[in-house]
Amino acid sequence: MPKKNRVFIEDECGKRARAFIIPNIGLFCFRYPFFIKGLNIKFKGRNSTVTIGIPAARFSKSKFVLRNNSSIKIASSNDIIKKLKISMTDNQKCSIGKNFFTWDTEIVFSIGDGLEVNIGEDGMFSRNILIRPSDGHALYDVNSGEILNHGKSINIGKHVWLAGDNAIFKGADIEDNCTIGKGSIVTKPCNTPNSVYAGVPAKIIKTNVNWRREEPDKKNNVDKKIDIVYLWCDLSDEKFKKKKEECAKNHNVEYNADNDCRYKDNGELKYSLRSLEKYAPWVNNIFIVTDEQVPKWLNLAHPKIKIIDHKDIMPPCALPNFNSTAILHHIVNIEGLSEYFLYSDDDTLFNLSVEPDFFFKEDKPVCRFIKPYKKNDFSQYTNMLRNGDKLLEKKFGPKIPVGLKPHHNIDAYRKSIILKCREEFKEEIEASSIFPFRRTGDIERAIYQKYSCLIGCGIFKRTDKTNIFKGFKKDSLELFFNSRKKEQKLKKFKPELFCINDTENTSDSDRIKTKDFLEAMYPDKSGFEK
Repeated sequence: MPKKNRVFIEDECGKRARAFIIPNIGLFCFRYPFFIKGLNIKFKGRNSTVTIGIPAARFSKSKFVLRNNSSIKIASSNDIIKKLKISMTDNQKCSIGKNFFTWDTEIVFSIGDGLEVNIGEDGMFSRNILIRPSDGHALYDVNSGEILNHGKSINIGKHVWLAGDNAIFKGADIEDNCTIGKGSIVTKPCNTPNSVYAGVPAKIIKTNVNWRREEPDKKNNVDKKIDIVYLWCDLSDEKFKKKKEECAKNHNVEYNADNDCRYKDNGELKYSLRSLEKYAPWVNNIFIVTDEQVPKWLNLAHPKIKIIDHKDIMPPCALPNFNSTAILHHIVNIEGLSEYFLYSDDDTLFNLSVEPDFFFKEDKPVCRFIKPYKKNDFSQYTNMLRNGDKLLEKKFGPKIPVGLKPHHNIDAYRKSIILKCREEFKEEIEASSIFPFRRTGDIERAIYQKYSCLIGCGIFKRTDKTNIFKGFKKDSLELFFNSRKKEQKLKKFKPELFCINDTENTSDSDRIKTKDFLEAMYPDKSGFEK
């Protein structure tokens, strides 16, 4: 009977393609024309598979040995997998989640049908880690001959840190967000998440803790308090709706500047906060800027939640105000807002786990841009970008990122740089910060990030460039309520952030489908909800 062993490359849409082992070079796949090096695979039986997710980890000195009817699956990773050794016998499985990291881990299976080792995403394993779901020799009762040490599967949850010199033995079950101290031996379930276990055998020593990959004393955002600011309103509130309509009667409102899609609440904020709690729990305060409104579902008792009314940050001459462009010029006036902060529309969400250095490299905000806007594009939004660019070009010349569109997503700012820019262009920005509805003469908030880059206090980055060797990776992605195949696009581009944009062309059916999509993406209620 011929051997039927296979190696596959799998993208995040779940599509697999056959890969081939080329001795002394690595794995090669015709569909994805690149090599995966640093990984030695040996099949010593039949019907076994190895599946490697892309973008693939940077493997080094790693070796897998499989016998009959066994499988190894390692999801995509942007990290290093060094000295990962997996040896298997028959009818066994090993599964490792996304963004796994290790310096030296050995997973050893002895005989035992159906044994599994499952490791969740975002695991960080140090040096000299041993994982054994079964013993190498039999222990039996001398009277009955009964075997006493049968193997047992091992499950290690998401975001688990194994410090150096750890041994994880059969029956271990480690919950999410746990840390196992150096030199520990785990023989029993560690069934309290967000805890530290240590000792021989490992016992719980601290609860209600989590961890990040930065070194504790590294001065790179770990000690920074990073807040986030949202703007939010709800057109279904009759009082708000009436106020807006009365205000529109008294002003010359440009075409489409008062479209209902700018004010409808489709529940996006709730899902954005769910995504924040899941993927960016390190965020400090959450400021929600509103006009005498509060989401009915919001847990105001949560210590991170702060409601900010327009009148708290805007001058009386600018009130009432229904112009997000104008309101955003005033968010630096929020009392207690940290020097480092993020701005998020209620329809922008986190799609993957991010650390603070995704937004700030040391003291500099990362400023994300996409393609240039067209010279013959005179839409309201492009004109607002152009107004700011004219001011910057007059002072700095036609330098990048002048002329580029900002990515439509969560942005990073430093309060002191915004204040400096406001002072530099005081007259023009003040004129742009009081009119109650969007207008062609306004200055878009992108001026602050562009200014940061031009004075050397921001890090310029293009987010619309993709790389086939990294699996079409993007930092952020813009979707629409009526976009088709939203899930497939997220899986294809793997963005850390995405936006789900409402427009005047959105139908009620689109809104229902989008809400179902968001509920499926983020089904778990957050602590920010009642």
